[in-house]
Amino acid sequence: MLCVTVGTTQRFFVSKHGWFYYGCTKCSLKASDVNNPYKCSCGQNVEHAIPRYRVDIYVVDGDSKFRFVFWDTDCADIIGKSADSIYKAMLEEGDDDPMIYPDDLDMLLGKKMAFRAKVQPTFGQASVWKLSYDEEFVKEIEKDYITDEGDSKSLNQNPVVDRVDESIESLSAYGENDPDKIVTNTPSKGSPVYLDAVDSELQAYGTTQLSGTKPAKKVKIESDA
Repeated sequence: MLCVTVGTTQRFFVSKHGWFYYGCTKCSLKASDVNNPYKCSCGQNVEHAIPRYRVDIYVVDGDSKFRFVFWDTDCADIIGKSADSIYKAMLEEGDDDPMIYPDDLDMLLGKKMAFRAKVQPTFGQASVWKLSYDEEFVKEIEKDYITDEGDSKSLNQNPVVDRVDESIESLSAYGENDPDKIVTNTPSKGSPVYLDAVDSELQAYGTTQLSGTKPAKKVKIESDA
């Protein structure tokens, strides 16, 4: 379902995919062939696919915790650098492992944001479609859209959501995340989401449970293979 909510980015979930994927040089579609030239479905002739952000981050609100997937457009806007430029800088320093999280990504953490996200409980994650970390805008969402009594406000009846659409640029995510059908709903503030499976999945990839608002610098995950 498509939801609007507020939370604070806490720490990275270091997935088996690392912090980026290879995509088209024109659009954000995932590359159909990383090692060879190809023609993207957007019409672009791609000689070499480039890294684009795909960062998994735990977002928290009180006792509630969920894993959000941040895509290329928003990450680049917050960090001020493209994934391609960061990865090229890493290569110059001798780091070519996508499991090494560069220090630049720390700018994504510790921010309170208003999100519009597609929630996928089956996969234990939510895909961010739009976001805003403007303090006044976040307060407006909390005041006018998320109730303290646990009651939801309809996505189609609240004018604040219209302003979300008007004021936040649409997030470009690659085609695998485009839903065929969306059921819109709003999670109540009094109904936190608890995901024990999230921490067990984190440990399954060999990562260490991290505390605080920032992860250790340059976390590297060794392959199980």
